[in-house]
This record gives sequence, structure tokens and C-alpha cells, in this order.
Amino acid sequence: MKKILLTLLISILPYQSIQAFPNEPSGALGLTYESSIDDLIKLFPNAKRGEIQSDGYDQYIVDLNKKIYNLQPTSALFHFMDEKLYGVDIKFEPEKVYDISGLDSYYSPENLDAIVYLMNLAGKTNDIDKDRNSLLKLNILLEKRLTDLHGEPEFYEYGDDMVLTLWRGHVSGIALLELGSVQIINTSKLLEFNRRFSEMAKKIKEGL
Repeated sequence: MKKILLTLLISILPYQSIQAFPNEPSGALGLTYESSIDDLIKLFPNAKRGEIQSDGYDQYIVDLNKKIYNLQPTSALFHFMDEKLYGVDIKFEPEKVYDISGLDSYYSPENLDAIVYLMNLAGKTNDIDKDRNSLLKLNILLEKRLTDLHGEPEFYEYGDDMVLTLWRGHVSGIALLELGSVQIINTSKLLEFNRRFSEMAKKIKEGL
């Protein structure tokens, strides 16, 4: 249940901006915001329906074997509203993205180790967790790739020690999440989704 709420919460962050950012997308992974569920199935025949279907909202999960940002993701969660693409969460796993080709020497494996060590010290983490270190490295690489393509990001704080890296534009918003994933979302549908989200969250809360 917490995972469902987190997925929905990320989708109502203040993405929309009065300015576009460089290379602002109008969709993701071969689909546009006008793409239908049928278009998704044609492009990804292995798509499976996700956990949430409510009030015109659908999810589909796809295993991926194509690169984005010159890195290899493992899966994508596509969000549809009224059978049109609303956004997508692209999931990366640390062991699949340590191809640092195209990055400058500052992001060599040795320097990544040093950056992660300093981040752990800043967080006063004495017992350094290997999985956490892998996710930190992954996010460093993703932020570098996204910044090279889309320019400098903004940072948004919410909850307890949660910081998201954001690119906000006219058509799309992009968020680098702390769980090793990138969300690309259509900003023009935010108001309608927010209304439905509020109703959905109320129903979920009442059912707890």
C-alpha cells in the first residue's frame, strides 16, 4: 500500500513550469502523450497490467531491453488516464548501468567510489550499506546524463529527508527519484489527475 501511495504522490509534484527545458520530451520510449493503450501493446506485446485501475486510470508494466539516456533500464511502468499516456516511470538497476562511456573522467569508477564515500559521511552513515552505495552511484550517473541532455535541474524537498531532482517544462516534467528510477510525466494533465488522485487517496485511506 505504501508503494502505491508513493507512486501516486510522485505524480502530483509541482512539475509544471512557465519555461521549457532543453530537449523537453513529448513522451517516452517510442510513445507520445497521445498514444493509447493499444499503441503500447503494439510496441510492447509483453506489457502486463499493473496494480492500480481506478476512475479511468490504468498502469502497465513492461520489461525493457532498449537503452535510454545511453543506460540500460530493467522495466517501465506506464500510466494512462482515459486510455491516453499520462507518464512513465523507468526503473534502473545498479548492476546494469555501470557503463560510463560518454561521461568525463570525473565520473570514473574510482571517483564515483570517492563521491559515495563522502555522501555517506555527510549522512553520518557509519555502517555503509552496499546496496545503498550502488543506488547512490546509479543516481549520480543518471543525474549526470539527464543534466547533459536537459540542463541544470531543480531540487524539491518533501517528507522526511526526501529530495527529488526535477526538470520542469511546458509539456513534460522529469524527476530523478531516489529509488533508482526516472519519471517522465505530461504536465498538462496534472490538474485532472490531482482531482482524481485526491479522491483515490481518500478511498485508500478509508480502506486502511
